Amino acid sequence: MMARQASIASIELNHQKVRAKQEISRRNHVEHSRLLPEHRIAEMYGDLSQGSFSEILNTTLGGVSRPITAEDLIEFDRKRHRLDSKYKEGVTAEFVINKSRAIDRTRASKEIPWAQPVAASYLPSRGSLVITFITAASGKYNETKHYVNVEFTAFGSITKHLINLEPKKQAEIDAKQLKTSLLKFDCDCGRHTFWYRYIATIGGFAYVGTNPLARKETAYPKIRNPNLHGIACKHVLRVMQTIQKNAGFHKFLVKAILKQYQVKDKTKIVKTQTTRRQMERHIAKMQVENGDILSEQEQKIAATLFSRYRQTLSNPTPTRFRKDRKNAQQKLNVLSALHQVEAQIRQNKTGEE
Repeated sequence: MMARQASIASIELNHQKVRAKQEISRRNHVEHSRLLPEHRIAEMYGDLSQGSFSEILNTTLGGVSRPITAEDLIEFDRKRHRLDSKYKEGVTAEFVINKSRAIDRTRASKEIPWAQPVAASYLPSRGSLVITFITAASGKYNETKHYVNVEFTAFGSITKHLINLEPKKQAEIDAKQLKTSLLKFDCDCGRHTFWYRYIATIGGFAYVGTNPLARKETAYPKIRNPNLHGIACKHVLRVMQTIQKNAGFHKFLVKAILKQYQVKDKTKIVKTQTTRRQMERHIAKMQVENGDILSEQEQKIAATLFSRYRQTLSNPTPTRFRKDRKNAQQKLNVLSALHQVEAQIRQNKTGEE
């Protein structure tokens, strides 16, 4: 029974490898099917020796699909250089959430209720810890889950101690520090592949591993994301919130750190895995407890709006009370998806009744 429970991480990692092979096979098939014989190219586009390949390349820069121009190429290069100077070899979980697009945070809050770490590997060649998460899927595209890899690049330096008399206490300290340290990531979903992997590559925070899908992307997203807006998909955002706030992940990280302390050969790859029972219990708890994913600015706005809403409840003037309360409620409706605010509003309404 215990052996069957302990194999869940291996099952998920093998499933990830199978998915990677299927995706590579699909991609190769698509690329091969797009190859046209010379006579078909001539029929469709004419004699390209007399023209420019830009005539058959499109972009959505500016919001409309149209042929690429020389000015577009200059704009692409300018955006790439600006992005290259913005990030330096890794980002923090908080930074990823703050710099993400509002639509991705909303989708993560509504569609991705949980993210579960299933395996961790210490890579001595990099001095980093790579954790594989599985997340819920929205169900829109016939997927039941997605895989997100997160590399904590400072793991080796943070957990290296000349003297460690209280390993459990030190592991707690190291875990807290790791959760705010620099990291790299990758997701196997289409949003990350076609919108954000290029940004992660140029920014220096793309996780590149043995999984062939976790790779660098050098092709500019001229169709899907020509303005290079955003930074992370909804699956990555749920993972980042899990890293920041989830108690179950904290325990998993402490376990991985303690395991690293105990290994005498520091050049050896050290693995930590989750059992099926731990995973099921953790997912059930996350589905109940997880709130919405908010940027730092949205958290401040939510707190301010809720404070105003509470003030209207104690307003003694009925007319003014109704007006202020209506205005406050209208503003709160803008943030109606915010789990914590809604919960507090419901509590107040119950108290009024």
